Amino acid sequence: MKIQNNVFNCPECHYGLTFVDTAKNIEETNYFVVGFKCERCLISKLLDNKNEPDISKEKLYALFVEHCKNLDVLKTKYVPSEEYATTPKEDTITPEEIKTQLQNKKSNFSGEDKSIMDSLPSKTNLDQSKSFQEVLKFVESSIKSGTKYTVVNAPTGVGKSHVAATLCKFLKEGVILTEQTSLQLQYIREFPWMNQVKGMSNFPCPSLEWDKTANFGNCDGCNFRCDNNDFEIINEGTEKETVSVIPGSRFGGLSTEILHNVKTLDIIPEEDKTCTTAKVTEKMITPDEQKKYEELQRRCIIKYKNQYFFVLPEEKIPKESEVQTTSDGKLLIPKNEICPYYQQRIMGEMGSFAVYNYAMYISTMLGKNTDSEKTKPRQVLICDEAHNLEEVLKVQGTIHLNLESIEESIGNKKLIDLIRNNTSEKKLMPLI
Repeated sequence: MKIQNNVFNCPECHYGLTFVDTAKNIEETNYFVVGFKCERCLISKLLDNKNEPDISKEKLYALFVEHCKNLDVLKTKYVPSEEYATTPKEDTITPEEIKTQLQNKKSNFSGEDKSIMDSLPSKTNLDQSKSFQEVLKFVESSIKSGTKYTVVNAPTGVGKSHVAATLCKFLKEGVILTEQTSLQLQYIREFPWMNQVKGMSNFPCPSLEWDKTANFGNCDGCNFRCDNNDFEIINEGTEKETVSVIPGSRFGGLSTEILHNVKTLDIIPEEDKTCTTAKVTEKMITPDEQKKYEELQRRCIIKYKNQYFFVLPEEKIPKESEVQTTSDGKLLIPKNEICPYYQQRIMGEMGSFAVYNYAMYISTMLGKNTDSEKTKPRQVLICDEAHNLEEVLKVQGTIHLNLESIEESIGNKKLIDLIRNNTSEKKLMPLI
C-alpha cells in the first residue's frame, strides 16, 4: 500500500483512506490500515477473523484492534476526500470470461460418468408418472450430447417441475424462470434449497418504515442495502446449500444457527398463518416492551419447523411459532435491518439455484449494466411455461409513450397541439 500524507490507498478498491490520527510517521500512529475500502469493512473483517491482515507492526495492530472494540464505527460510512477518491473497481465478468467458464464446466462435466437418476431431489418420487423417467433420460441424453437447446413438451402431472429441479441438482447449478409468482412459490415450497427472486413491489421498504414497497424507496446510498460482500455460501451446489449473511458483517450480530437457516415467509403455506406476530409476542414480553416493539416497527425473529424468519408485528405467522428472545427476556431484534428485496436478489445472484419470474430476470439480468455482469454463469437456464416466452419478451421490450410524456421530453407545445389536432376522433372517423 502507498502512504501519502496519512492517506492509504486500498489495493482492492483504490479508495483513499484517511484517519483521525495525524501522527508524523507510521510508527507513532494508533491506526494501521490493512487494505480494505473503509474503516467499517476493515473492523468487520478483523473482528470476524475471516481474513489474515497484512500486518508488519504487531504492537500497532494490537492497539488498533483494542481501539476498534471501543468504537461504534460499523454503522458509519466513510466518504473519501475528493483529492484522493478514485472510482472503485467493479467486480464484473466479461462475456469472454463467461464463455470460458461455461466451456470449462462443460468439458469437466462431459468427462464425468454419472447418471441423472442419482441426482433426484429428496422429495422427488421416481415413479410419480409413467413418463417421468423417460423425460429425465431424454434430458440427460441431450445434455451429454452437447445439445444447446432442449424442448420438453409434456402434459400436466408428468412432473416437469421435478425434472427441472433434478436437472439443476444434476449440474449442481441452474436458473429456473416462471411467468407467474404462484409457480415460483410452488418451486420453493417443494424445493426449499432454491432461492426465489421477485420484484420490488413484493417487499416493504425499511427506509420508508415498512409502510410502502421498495419501488417507492431511494436505493442509492441506502444504509439498508446489502451487497455480495455481506454474504457467504455454505455447502455449495447441494440441497444443503445456504447463502447467508456473514455473522461478522454489518448485518450480522446473530448466531450462525439463525443466519444459516433464515427463510422467507413465502415457504409457509397461507393456511398455516393463523395469527399476527404481535399476538404471539404479547404473551411473551411485558406490555411496555410490546408497545415499544409495535411502535418501532422493527422485525423480530421467530422459529418455525427448525427455520427462522424475520417478521414485522402485523405479519401473519403460524400460532405455533417460537419467538426468539435474549437472555434478559427481550425480543431478539437484528442490530441493523437489511433490505429484504436486495437480500433475496443477491441470494439469487450468488446461489447455485435460483427461481425468477420472467419480468424480474429480464429487467435485472439481460443486457449491459445489469446484475449479469456480477453474477456467476450457470450451465442451464430453464424456461418454464416457455410457450409464453415470446409474449413476455414483447411486453418487457415495449415502451409505452403518450403525448404528455412526449411533450415533457421535447418541450415543443406547438408540435404537440398539431399532433393532437390531426389525431382527434373527428379527424380519424372519416378515415375509418
